[in-house]
Amino acid sequence: MATYGQPHEPGKPTTALITTGPFHYSRNPTYTAIILFLQPGLALVFGSSWLVILLPISYGMFWYVMVKPEEEYLQEKFRVGGEWRKYCEHTRRWL
Repeated sequence: MATYGQPHEPGKPTTALITTGPFHYSRNPTYTAIILFLQPGLALVFGSSWLVILLPISYGMFWYVMVKPEEEYLQEKFRVGGEWRKYCEHTRRWL
């Protein structure tokens, strides 16, 4: 994202829709990596079944707190020309 001059921090305004690199495969590659790899990996490293049990809650929190508001923002920001709609038609939200 830094390559394109876009902020990585949630809540910061964006000026471009990035559709290459990991964003070609997932609209939320960072959140997907956390839910699919980081949290289960930490559960294995620390031998914590609670981290595995909390995965659905983590998913829900990412969806309602991060993904949903970001997608609403991007839909509004890039609705002219249908950029966001076209991107969503060809790229899955998660994987």
